[in-house]
Amino acid sequence: MKPTQRLLIKKILVLLGPLVAVPLLFFGPEYRCLFSIIFLSTYWIGEALPIGVTSLLPLALYPILQIVPSKQISPVYFKDSIVLFMCTLIMAMAVEATGLHRRIALKLLTKVGAKKSVMLFGFMFITSFISFFVSDTACTALMCPTAVALLMSMSDAVQHVKEGERKKKPISEEASVAEKMRLDEMNSQDAGFCKALILACAHASLIGGTAIITSTGPNLVFRENIQK
Repeated sequence: MKPTQRLLIKKILVLLGPLVAVPLLFFGPEYRCLFSIIFLSTYWIGEALPIGVTSLLPLALYPILQIVPSKQISPVYFKDSIVLFMCTLIMAMAVEATGLHRRIALKLLTKVGAKKSVMLFGFMFITSFISFFVSDTACTALMCPTAVALLMSMSDAVQHVKEGERKKKPISEEASVAEKMRLDEMNSQDAGFCKALILACAHASLIGGTAIITSTGPNLVFRENIQK
């Protein structure tokens, strides 16, 4: 499917979804709540607005439709779990901005060597361990740039060996991650390892996320419900 066709389908979805659900507004609060869910879902899927902006719409939508008063809906946006997510994601951004993720990647390479199976296990172990202390969402956001930095370091080393003393082809800063890693020049085994290492970020974070209460979002939600 072409990008223009995808964009057209998204626009149609964004327009038709809320229009089809408009009759629900003439019934009770339960049906108005269903309208809100359909409205927000279509905006999330269709990306009519930035996802963050769409996420803030219930602050205005629920009080206007008389579903939940603003005094009741507003505190939900600043619960302990949300603040924890914000804190850990800001920390992940700081790690990427300072270049710490590249240092971690290079240190990992020196410890585990170039054997791919050992490297994958070592990376998963480190990711799981970090996920004990920060949420799995933030851990994935933290380790994905580290994985990309690791793969780019390996790609640069392989390219240097291949080219010998020849001058490397310059890569612009605006190039995509795939272009910087030279995925099109890799064999199927190396390209598969790149995919496995990126997927390991998410799966290892989820494994570590079962450790303690603050490790993952569902644990925090469960804790809040138990306290209530």
